[in-house]
Amino acid sequence: MAEAAAASTASGSSDGKTAQEQADYRKASITSEMSMLKLADQTAPRRVLLPVDGSQHSERAFHWFLGNLYRNGDIAVLAFVLDPPQYSPADGQSGSSFVQEGNKAYNDGLKEANRLKAKFFGQLKQLGLPASAAQFQELIGTKPGETLVKFIHESDINCVVIGSRGLGKIKRTFLGSVSDHLLHNANCPVIICPNKKDKDKDKDKKDKDKEKKDKDKKDKKDKESG
Repeated sequence: MAEAAAASTASGSSDGKTAQEQADYRKASITSEMSMLKLADQTAPRRVLLPVDGSQHSERAFHWFLGNLYRNGDIAVLAFVLDPPQYSPADGQSGSSFVQEGNKAYNDGLKEANRLKAKFFGQLKQLGLPASAAQFQELIGTKPGETLVKFIHESDINCVVIGSRGLGKIKRTFLGSVSDHLLHNANCPVIICPNKKDKDKDKDKKDKDKEKKDKDKKDKKDKESG
């Protein structure tokens, strides 16, 4: 399970974060790793939540779960968050265009949910896994992070697996808010699967740090010998 624990802390990069944010990530990471050990000891089937949104990041998390965490009897709870439908005001006049747009978004969301359900269950079949290995859950809410946490607390979820969007600092602050919210508020382990680009960036940074350290060490040695 060491690989799983590593994945859970991968998104806690210190790039662009304040000291308090880094401290929060370290605390969350330690808590997550301890929880992962408990998760590994569980022998009963586990319910693992995988938020899906049609992106390659959620699909990557789905395949990571199947390849690294899934055991016979486990259930992948695929959760898709929909914006709530809009209702006309009492007079039936003002805000009608807003209502129409809101309902269009809701109906489009339902279509996307059906598409994703067919896609993921189709992949399970291709992999030779039973349909009972997954459950598709449509959730209604305007704030995905809070909606998912509420569902987690009410639905006996043992673990969450979510993908990292792997974006730049500014975009990550906004679009990464769902994974951040889950990491800090869920009452179960949260595994964040890093984007391949994030892994490459981390490796490049480590290589550069090592090169600088070796150069500083060599310069110091040359200076002392001179």
